[in-house]
Amino acid sequence: LDKATGLEVYRRSSVKIDERRRKDVELIYSAPLEDAKYLIPAGFELLVDGVLYCTASFDKVEVNVGLPNFLFEAEE
Repeated sequence: LDKATGLEVYRRSSVKIDERRRKDVELIYSAPLEDAKYLIPAGFELLVDGVLYCTASFDKVEVNVGLPNFLFEAEE
């Protein structure tokens, strides 16, 4: 997480492929779109075992605000 903004900028995980193999997976997030209403990354780079696997770049982000609030409430 970026200390100044609180935004996630990087994520790393070790994914189990089978009993003897694992893959190191990294996501490097780009900054949000400058005019975005929500601070969602404008893209990412995906690396598998240190090798660039794919990239994505978004020029527009739409958030589905039609989801009901109860889906995000903690269960008691």
